[in-house]
Amino acid sequence: MSVYLRSVLPQLDPLPLGRFLSSCCSSGSVPVQLLQLWVGSCPAAAALDVDLHRRLAVLWCDVPLWLQVYCDMKTDGGGWTVFQRRMDGSVNFYRPWNEYKSGFGRASGEYWLGLENIYGMTRRGNHELRVDMEDFTKSRAYARYSSFSIDAECDGYALHVTGFRNGGANDALAAHNGRKFSTFDKDQDTWPNNCAKSFLGAFWYANCHQTNPNGVYRWGADKTIHAIGVEWYRWKGHDYSLKSISFMIRPVK
Repeated sequence: MSVYLRSVLPQLDPLPLGRFLSSCCSSGSVPVQLLQLWVGSCPAAAALDVDLHRRLAVLWCDVPLWLQVYCDMKTDGGGWTVFQRRMDGSVNFYRPWNEYKSGFGRASGEYWLGLENIYGMTRRGNHELRVDMEDFTKSRAYARYSSFSIDAECDGYALHVTGFRNGGANDALAAHNGRKFSTFDKDQDTWPNNCAKSFLGAFWYANCHQTNPNGVYRWGADKTIHAIGVEWYRWKGHDYSLKSISFMIRPVK
């Protein structure tokens, strides 16, 4: 279900319409006919018990902007909005600041939702984060955090993540907490050199990383060039590139 509201109901102003739909979502009173046209957000779909696992939804009704997102409606009760996903190497993640700000890729595959959109979501209440990952032997693990948010662009989209709970992956984000986001053309890390350039990614680098989810997509163990892959150091080390990884958030109940 990936219909844009603006194209379906062009005669209605998007912001008041969004607020109406958002309130209907929360109360669970959306007519069935309307549900066939839209889903306001992943948490709203979960509250309405809509079976949309591995389908698309229209993002967050309370902003005058329509975006496609990927909803995970099965994991740990569902209602997760995925803002980053790697799964097959089909999308180049070595991109400049403006693309990480606005987002790229497609929600049906690999994508990055955009720092401005992530900021817009997390500033509207408390959110939790879950990071799911899989290696090339089909082993899986996750890390969960009870609190996640990022600052505005004027503060470098700095990361705030706490409340770690282990799902086998161990904590690779603690070292990145409080750090600003960096790309190859906007260096905001704490290292004398440029982490994004050196490790061919973009992230909330410190000096430099214990995870590099936006790095080069490689196939498992590879020591050819150190630490440039899609990595979660606390699970597989710096020279193992994961088969898949996804970052997803939902409001704290």
